[in-house]
Order: sequence, then C-alpha cells, then structure tokens
Amino acid sequence: MVLNIDRKYKCSIQYKHRKADNYGLKLLPDDKDSHNTARRHPDSFLFGPVRHPATRALSALYYFEFREDKYGKNPVIEDDLVMSKLSSHSMVMPSPGAMGFTYWFLNPFLQTYSSHGLNEISLIYETYLQVQRIIQQYDFLYVYDRVEESLVVFATITNLELEDIIITILSKAKKSGSYEIRHWGSQKGKCFYMNSPNMTPRLQSYFALTKKQRSSEVKEQQWLIQNYGDYLLYESANKSLDKTWDHLSQELGFDMSGRLKKLKKLVHIMLQKLDESNDEVCTSFWGPAGVGCNNDGELNTSYNNTESCFKEDYGCGYKCYEHFLDSLDDEIKMW
Repeated sequence: MVLNIDRKYKCSIQYKHRKADNYGLKLLPDDKDSHNTARRHPDSFLFGPVRHPATRALSALYYFEFREDKYGKNPVIEDDLVMSKLSSHSMVMPSPGAMGFTYWFLNPFLQTYSSHGLNEISLIYETYLQVQRIIQQYDFLYVYDRVEESLVVFATITNLELEDIIITILSKAKKSGSYEIRHWGSQKGKCFYMNSPNMTPRLQSYFALTKKQRSSEVKEQQWLIQNYGDYLLYESANKSLDKTWDHLSQELGFDMSGRLKKLKKLVHIMLQKLDESNDEVCTSFWGPAGVGCNNDGELNTSYNNTESCFKEDYGCGYKCYEHFLDSLDDEIKMW
C-alpha cells in the first residue's frame, strides 16, 4: 500500500519492519508516567496492521521457525512442539499479558512496559493503558482479517481513489504455500518456500478460538493469560474500525456500503479479465510466476524487479493490473 502511494503521489514513506520510533514517534522523557508520545513529523499519517493473535503467532512461527531450510517443505509439526515454541520463541514478549509475539511497529509503546513488581490488578491496568495509547496515537489500524473494509475506510479518510487501493488487493501477495525471495540472513537473494501453518483441532482448543471455549476455559488457557493484551488490542482495533465506518457513513455522509460493493465488484471484474486474458503486456511485466521465484523455487533469470514490482518483490504485477484498469471506464474504477 505505502509503496504504491509513494509511486503515485511521491510521499515520504516507511514500510519495512522497524521500530515505531523510526516511523515518526518518540516518547516524551519529561512525562514517563503518562506514557505520552509526540510526532517527529506533525504532518505524518501513522498506520499499521493488526491481526488475530492466534493466526498471527502461528504464521510467525512457521515463517521464522518452522521454515524450509530447517524443517523441509510442508513439514508435519507436532502440536506439543508448536505450543512449546509459542511460549519460548525469541519473538515472544516476556511479560505475561503483554503483546504475545512482538509487534515491531509498536515497540516504543512497549519499552516502558514491565510486569516487575506489579500485582495482577496493576498488570491488567498497565496493559489496558498500553492498548489505549496505541489506539489514540495511531491514525489508523487496519484489521488484517477485514482487509476490504479496512482499505475502504483507509481510502476514505486519506482521500485515495478506488484504483489506488485495488492494486494492493490484486498484486501478488506473499503468502504461505508459495516461494518468495529471502531478504535477510544467509539465504538472502535466494528463493525459499513459505510453509503453510496447520491449525489442528488441538491448537484450536489451545488458542480457545470459539466463544464457548473463551468463556468457559479462560482461566485454564495459558495462551489467553499470556496474550490478553494482544486480544485487547485486536478487539479494540475492530471496534475502532466499526466506529470509524459508522462515523463516515452516518455523520459525514459517505456511502461506505456502496464503496465496499464497488471495491468487490472491481476485484471481480479484474480477476475475470486476468483469468480470460493471455495479454502479452502482462506476460512481459509480470513474468511466468508473478514474482522472482518460479514454481520450482528457482529465481527467474528474466525477473526484473524494477520493471515488475514496486520494490524488490513487493507489489509484483502492478503494471499488468494498471494495463487493465486503463481500459475500464472511470465510473467503474472511481468512487
């Protein structure tokens, strides 16, 4: 998203996994008790993703721990090992009730967070304050599990057009069960396979994913006890999205439901066009695999990320989508 905004509108952006103080926030040292923060750049717009704690943690484990070079392709991981890693991995926040697996973009908010010397009530209150600060300081938190609604709200409050966000949805996403180019470590520049997480029935019970499990077993669930701050942030982001949607619709007069329908319609039209077409423009821009790695995990020799992608292997195939967007009437691709 931010790379596409930079490409079209020449904004100054940050998009990599860095601590939030690199994105324009700093703690105010003269008022540590209130946990105030200030913008380094007052005219900045700060936003980031929030995902369900269980699926986020499992995806992180399979990406960083149960990866191909350590466990092979599509490994069968025992539930006991998964649950052990969920509580011992280096990415897990040590304080009970904090944020579970580290949210890199929230780090300055969590620097002052410590459970040492706090009783249970104080710890709960401290966690509540941390989540409250995050909600207040970020301009927008989009919910990964509600990406279409989130993008419609984001586009509305930032005055982006429908065609500005459609490419974010359509561009070849990095997802489990496919290859991507490694950008760090000893395998940098090589293709690696992203193993798909396996949410087994036992893990579903461990994560307490159903409302019945959450209400009847919460005291017995190590996962929920360790990560209730993460769940609080997730629920808060969802409620914030709902309230922003209602505010834009009911008080500012935007047809949010109509915008969402229009987005879904355009996605359907674009996918249909792509499915029916063997356009040479797309072949030349996109390549046979859409990104730098082919289906055998080999780097495409014809791959040119400066021509095919926003940057590195992010947003690959965007020129193909723009090619089809240009052929559509403005009424279809504009709000």
